[in-house]
Amino acid sequence: GNLTDLVPTKESGGDLQVIAVWGSSGGDLGMTSVVWNAYTDRKICEGFPCRAWIRLRRPFNPHEFIWSLASQFFSSTCKEQRGGIIALDVLNKMEAKQGELLAEFAQHVNKERFLVVLEDLSSMEEWNAITKFFPQKGENGSCIIVSTLNLEVASLSVGHPYRVLHLNQLSAQH
Repeated sequence: GNLTDLVPTKESGGDLQVIAVWGSSGGDLGMTSVVWNAYTDRKICEGFPCRAWIRLRRPFNPHEFIWSLASQFFSSTCKEQRGGIIALDVLNKMEAKQGELLAEFAQHVNKERFLVVLEDLSSMEEWNAITKFFPQKGENGSCIIVSTLNLEVASLSVGHPYRVLHLNQLSAQH
């Protein structure tokens, strides 16, 4: 299967979907490029007003995580607005108090359709800490793509092994 085909289309709604991409450490570069191609696909960009790509760092820092997500969400939303880019508005949001930023972020993930890539997820502890920030139930068909070198993490994060894309099965052209 093709990762771009697995990402929900603009028309589809429903609960938060999770897609896991699993590969061996030897295929690390290939895994990143396959995910990047889906993340930057024109149709996918049009379908998700809020997009963010997070390379996970250790130890997991929730404040840093939310800050990075919020800044990418706000800037991708601004890019779509016709007329002038409201860069000043983005800066103002970034300088907002942490509580305000968290409140605005929570409003965003509940209202807007989002696509988040989590690169290099390594444990279920990390996954459990991250999922607390996202509504599991919804109507807008948001999606999280998890890339991991750990098959167990890939399987458990999606809850359904059939939504794990194994990159070792891809041909050289992919």
